[in-house]
Formats: sequence, structure tokens, C-alpha cells
Amino acid sequence: MSQALRRGPLPLPGVLALFGLLYFGGAELGQFLSFQPESFAPFWPPSGIFLAALLLTQRRDGLLLLPPVLAAHLASDVPHGKSPLLSLAFFAGDALEAYVGAWLLQLFVGCTTALASSCSTTRRRPDRS
Repeated sequence: MSQALRRGPLPLPGVLALFGLLYFGGAELGQFLSFQPESFAPFWPPSGIFLAALLLTQRRDGLLLLPPVLAAHLASDVPHGKSPLLSLAFFAGDALEAYVGAWLLQLFVGCTTALASSCSTTRRRPDRS
């Protein structure tokens, strides 16, 4: 996680557990908003939560977010009648979506590490003459 998160009041395992609980809460909200009985969810809040967490962490620490996301997926999907294999497939898709989204934002916006440290306002902008 970023240095700011590591120096916070919670140790790294606590930050990851808090992220997992936030992701689980978003997943439950997504389950509530999904169309039944097909469980089609046009709005999936955990995707944004995962993307935001990736953008707030150092690139080297991004993989630490995967175990809490997997646990939250299983904890949310299995009680709602989805098989663990389907939950694993949803997890893979959501992880891929978040990592590609973070990569594209970093590619086009120019942020390479945590947003607070790398996206400065002093960045050179193209001339508009």
C-alpha cells in the first residue's frame, strides 16, 4: 500500500481487512440492486472500489488487494446461490477490469504510483497556441 496508508493508524493487515469489508459491502449492495432471478447486475459498486484502491496504492502492492477481493466475492456470492466456481470467474473478471482500468488511467493520465504523490499540478501541459 502507499506510504500514507502504511503510516496510518491501522497496520497493513488491518487496511486489507477494511478494504475487504468495504468490497463485501459493495458486493452486497450490488446483489441487492441486481435483477432477479437471473442475478444480472447492471451496476456493480465493488468495481469502482477496487479501481480506487488500485489507484491509491503503489504499483508493487496492487497484488495484495487480490486476497480480500476473492474472500469478499466468495462471502457474497455463495450465500446468494452462486457456485464457488462462478464466483471465481466473477472475481477474475472484476480483477481484470480493475487492473486494466488502473493501467489505462495511468497510461493516459500519467500517474505511475499513488495519486497523492505522482499526479502533481506542476506537470507540464501541452501548449494551446
